[in-house]
Order: sequence, then structure tokens, then C-alpha cells
Amino acid sequence: GLPAAVTAAGTDKAAVATVQDSFAGSHLRVYANTDPLGVAIGGTMKNVIAIAAGCAIGLGLGDNARAAIVTRGLAEMARFAAAAGGATDSIYGLSGAGDLALSCAGPHSRNMAYGLALGRGETPDERLAEGRHTVAALAARGRNLGIDLPITNGVDQVVNANAPLQQVVADLLARQAGRE
Repeated sequence: GLPAAVTAAGTDKAAVATVQDSFAGSHLRVYANTDPLGVAIGGTMKNVIAIAAGCAIGLGLGDNARAAIVTRGLAEMARFAAAAGGATDSIYGLSGAGDLALSCAGPHSRNMAYGLALGRGETPDERLAEGRHTVAALAARGRNLGIDLPITNGVDQVVNANAPLQQVVADLLARQAGRE
């Protein structure tokens, strides 16, 4: 098989080490993480960011727009994790940045494909795009935590409030640019 790397997460270090040892092989690297909340946040939010990246490509906004969405989306993921009690280190690992990079790389990701269809004005297949089903809860939790999640909120508006995608993009581009 092709080489791959994954994260084994749990609060019990011994159990995580057992999983790590049990699944590690010549083509599979298993990394231990004791922050299951941060790992779960990364794995959930990357789906929403992939929808946004797909929308950008579907609209013909180009690879620079996708890169900006991925980068700023990663910052959203880190803010969310920190506010929710997860570790930002988890977001910058395989289950956050790694999964985000893979999900936003092309149409093989269900969430990216969903966003591509939205961006092209097509009716997307909603059954398998996890981000479509979690974005409302993430946006609501972000509001409750008082954190700024412009990409997540934009995807929520498009997916759940039928906001025009072009208007959401215009609103995002009109935001005051802050510090990196």
C-alpha cells in the first residue's frame, strides 16, 4: 500500500500507545495524541473549510483563493479549539492541518466536491458531505463561545439559510483585514 499517517487520540496514554503499537507498520505511521477534543474539532471543522474551498474553485476564484481559505480556515480551527478547551497543537497536527490539506486538495474529498457543485451552481449530493451536516452546530457553538468564524459562518449561511454564494463571498472580502 501507499504510505499514510494517522492520529490515535485518547486521554489514556497507555491505551493510545497500545493502539499506536498495534496499527503501526512499514507503510502506516501512527502518532499519539492525548487531546481527543482537539483532534475531533480538527476532524470536524476541516469538512466545513473544504466546502468553502470547493465553493471558491467552483466559482473560478483560483488556487490563491483556495490557499487563503485553507490558511484562514486553519486559524478558525485553532481559535475554536482553544475556546472549546482543546489544544491548538492538535489543530496543527495530522488530524487538523494534515486532514485539512488532504480534504482541500481536490474533488476526491466529499466535502470539496459538495463545495465545487455549490460554486458551479449545481445541486450537490448532500448525503455524504459531513460538513453540510455539522456546520450549523459549529457556527452556533462559535457564537456561544464568542469567537470569530467568518468562513464557517459563511458556509452555514449558504448551506442552511440559502444565502447567495456570491454575496457571502463579497461579504467575506469586504471584512476588515486584521493581523495574521
